[in-house]
Order: sequence, then structure tokens, then C-alpha cells
Amino acid sequence: MAHDADTHAIVLAFSWRLRDTRTASRLTQDRLARLSGVHHTEISKLERALTDPRLSTVVRLARGLDVPTSALVENRYEDPQLTLEG
Repeated sequence: MAHDADTHAIVLAFSWRLRDTRTASRLTQDRLARLSGVHHTEISKLERALTDPRLSTVVRLARGLDVPTSALVENRYEDPQLTLEG
């Protein structure tokens, strides 16, 4: 059960980073879809934390956003409920 909570925390943090990075880049989901090759409905699901992204999807989104992949996966949110350790 703890594994499920950890997975949800990771997916939720990723969804926030993806949305924050996309909006900071002034891109719509449709535009990011065209730039990354990831369908706009998949981007919507990812931003709402409804699906766990594949590594290849994360890489394609980072390329579409013109950011390093680490920008989408590093743990930079300080919400104690999103602690990914222990």
C-alpha cells in the first residue's frame, strides 16, 4: 500500500512540474503536443496526474519544452506529503 502512495506522490509532483514548465514556456497543450509528438490528450492526463508517464514520454516532453529531462523529474517541491524518501 505504501508503494501506491509513493507512486501517486511521484506522479503528482511530475504533473505539477510538467504544467508549470509548459505554462512558463507559454505553450498550450496542443502546441506542446506538436513539438513533442505526445498526443494532447496524453499531456492532459499527465498534467492531471491520471497516468504514470513512460520514460520515453518524459524525454519527448522535455525535448518539446526545450528543457533538460531532469527539469521534469527532479524532486524540487517541498510539500511534506510529497516526500519521496523513506
